[in-house]
Amino acid sequence: MDPPVIRLAHCQVQVFCLQVPGAEFDGTSDLHTGISNTEGVVYNYTRAGVVRELSGWERCVSVPLVRPDMFHLLNQVLAAEGREVLSRETFTQIFILPRVQRVQKYLFLYKHLQTHQYYLVDREEDTQEDTQEEI
Repeated sequence: MDPPVIRLAHCQVQVFCLQVPGAEFDGTSDLHTGISNTEGVVYNYTRAGVVRELSGWERCVSVPLVRPDMFHLLNQVLAAEGREVLSRETFTQIFILPRVQRVQKYLFLYKHLQTHQYYLVDREEDTQEDTQEEI
């Protein structure tokens, strides 16, 4: 398991630091997205359609969207409210992409720390962003 990012605050600067292992997602290749059930089975989209996999996801980022026991009800609730069920594209745009952007920021921080050993953020700018977006 990768060590956690250490966040320190000094005066008006936040310092992020850690030791980082090798290769990480660099943001230029395709990001592979899957949905896991409570038993760890991953269902993911490929060009051939939906694939069920029991392995190959050991180094992934888990982004919980809803409680595991509620996920299967998502489209049923939308239908009961008279709203359209979500297509794969709409679901991805609304639920996946905002979290992927947060993960990408985190991975950028990891890559920066791997090279520079520390990352400084002006607290005044960061404070405003923290109030709008949970990290």
